[in-house]
Amino acid sequence: MGLVEILVNQSGKPSGILGRIMIKIMNRMDAGLNKWIVDKVDCPRGCALDIGCGGGETLFRLLEENKLKHIIGIDYSIDSVKVAKNKNKHFIEKGRAEILQGNITRLPYSQNYFDIILAVRTHYFWDDFKTAFSEIYRTLKPDGIMYVFSEIYKIQYHMKEYNTDVTMICFLQSIGFKNVQIENRGTVQCITAYK
Repeated sequence: MGLVEILVNQSGKPSGILGRIMIKIMNRMDAGLNKWIVDKVDCPRGCALDIGCGGGETLFRLLEENKLKHIIGIDYSIDSVKVAKNKNKHFIEKGRAEILQGNITRLPYSQNYFDIILAVRTHYFWDDFKTAFSEIYRTLKPDGIMYVFSEIYKIQYHMKEYNTDVTMICFLQSIGFKNVQIENRGTVQCITAYK
């Protein structure tokens, strides 16, 4: 396995010393993207899920700006969970955040649970795309909002299907999402969809 493949794998599921370094790099890289997320998300009484929360920077920013009452972060990397818990220790102690190891294809939440579900730089790593988005749809409240943020070039690099605006919109509509919108800002994209 070459260096590029190792770094790509560490981006998807960070582990060990290299993984912890990647988490810190990703937290720094997310600064500009997190400003856009904080501008978009505004549900001060709501509960949100951050899928693939990584080092917990997005959770931290949303809670610090009082954009949400409560947020749960999940990541399937135990190293990411540890870093995110440390970053958000204050909010966890206040009962405003929970951070768990988990998998998008088996969310341990009931139907209609979340006001907002977001994924930042993660959806192109999901193994079972249809099950993952079906789980998001199932656990969103009626009229709940899903946000998916990522760089466009990463979508092109990682995804063989649903890598155009049209194919992604059609796919999400087939799951049941309505009012699907894709907004591009330079090299970064935000997909917004409602249940």
